[in-house]
Amino acid sequence: MSTTSLVSLQPDSLYVATQTILSHDGSFIQANFWHWSFFITDARGHTVQHHWTVRRGDQRGVTTECYQYRDIREVSCVTALSQYVVFAKIGVWSHPGAQMLKRALDALYKNYEGPTDRLRRHPDGLRTCRTWVMDALLMFVERRWLVPRADSVPAEHWLHAAVHDAIVRASYAVTAALLKDGPKGFRSAMLEIPTSSA
Repeated sequence: MSTTSLVSLQPDSLYVATQTILSHDGSFIQANFWHWSFFITDARGHTVQHHWTVRRGDQRGVTTECYQYRDIREVSCVTALSQYVVFAKIGVWSHPGAQMLKRALDALYKNYEGPTDRLRRHPDGLRTCRTWVMDALLMFVERRWLVPRADSVPAEHWLHAAVHDAIVRASYAVTAALLKDGPKGFRSAMLEIPTSSA
């Protein structure tokens, strides 16, 4: 794991990112919670952030969660304004094209428009930004957009053991340093999670 204060992402790559979450009153960083999202780059290096996030209340005051994306012109500017804890480059990524990718991600939890309270349950289990990212990674493997490990380990096990656990460990380490040392000199962790078993 390396750390950097200036984030730059490679073209044609898939990154899972975690970001600090403030307490409800904004007075402190929650040590064990992060917002999870994707930063996906195309061959020209154009970056789009994809995530499962809160949709603010509508006319009736109902707040729900949904898939959203945003174009990122300058990755280093965006990451300097928010504390992105980890950027993990995942395996070998084959970009399917912007529209196909957005349609697939939009359909992932399409029928879920649940409330945003922490106790919400869905027939298939709890829906969070983290579970959305992990479900999307599995979908990418199934569609052959992401190459998993080349050995006999099932994709779901690889995603949990190699990807999820490595990101959580790095997020804990960076957040602990941030809580100890404060925001001055904050550095994001850069990971690369390969597809080989070596």
